[in-house]
Amino acid sequence: MCSRRAWFAGLALLTAVWLASAPAVYAATATATATASVWAALTITKSTDLSFGVVSVGTTGGTVVVDTAGARTTTGDVVAEGGTVSAASFSLTGEPSKTYTVTLPTSASITYTDAAGTVYSMTVDTFTSSSASGTYTLDASGNDTLYVGATLNVAGSQQKGDYSGTFDVTVEYQ
Repeated sequence: MCSRRAWFAGLALLTAVWLASAPAVYAATATATATASVWAALTITKSTDLSFGVVSVGTTGGTVVVDTAGARTTTGDVVAEGGTVSAASFSLTGEPSKTYTVTLPTSASITYTDAAGTVYSMTVDTFTSSSASGTYTLDASGNDTLYVGATLNVAGSQQKGDYSGTFDVTVEYQ
């Protein structure tokens, strides 16, 4: 005869074996697919600087506007005197036929420092880009050219000199 202890030990062993071999009632498995698309990086390279050319100014000041086609106009007491005038231009490369957005600065400063170390400045603002609709698309080869114009604000009796400064243009896929 088996002892009661041995009987319970056998029952426990039999239960453990049965549980280990029983199918999992609450387990379920599903499979998902992971995907990704990798596009060519969108790059922008400056081709031409924005140049307002040579101007003279009287006592009241005014503006010099260079449009995206590189045409210059003046207002107020500012006179166009010649020099090289150009819209800024940028070469873009990226994923063929994809659209992108352009972010232009709200303003920038150009400066001139005289021999005594005095710094003079003018503000460049009202930046414009070559797409009136704001929509830009790379061509079938993944290229585009972006043109940027702006307005130079010239103070009355602005200090003469060669002024320069930089501004940033940012592009991003839509």
